[in-house]
Amino acid sequence: MKHVASFGMGIVFALVLVGPLSTRAGGPGSDAPPTTVEGTLRVINSKQGLIQLSDGLELRVNDPRQLEELKVGDPVRIVYEQHNGRNVALTVTSKTTGATTARPEVEWIAPDGVTEARSKQDRYECLKEATSLHQQDLYPACMEARGYRQKR
Repeated sequence: MKHVASFGMGIVFALVLVGPLSTRAGGPGSDAPPTTVEGTLRVINSKQGLIQLSDGLELRVNDPRQLEELKVGDPVRIVYEQHNGRNVALTVTSKTTGATTARPEVEWIAPDGVTEARSKQDRYECLKEATSLHQQDLYPACMEARGYRQKR
């Protein structure tokens, strides 16, 4: 009986150690590939930069201009990434009109020693800050304050 208890505790200990590692694969700063999903728009909230599909999946956009051409009921294809537990849309394509909206992206040159994962996190944080304040012009200022230069 003593061996069974220690074996059970060993499994619990292993799950505690391995569990957090397995959740990082798609987590913040990961290089996991973007996910593509298709569905029908149920909610569009331009002020919050939020859309919801009929299956309940919620996605954020970093630039509310991505939502200008869309309307509730549109069938869409969305490519998104996860950042800090949030689904962030990279592109939204209307299956009715074929129009694709993409978040505006400027190429940035990272300061020396900055990893790709850190660069991705910096871009996300600056976009989040600019979007939350509804001032898209803050994005370049935020990136430059962190030492990035625009690629010309």
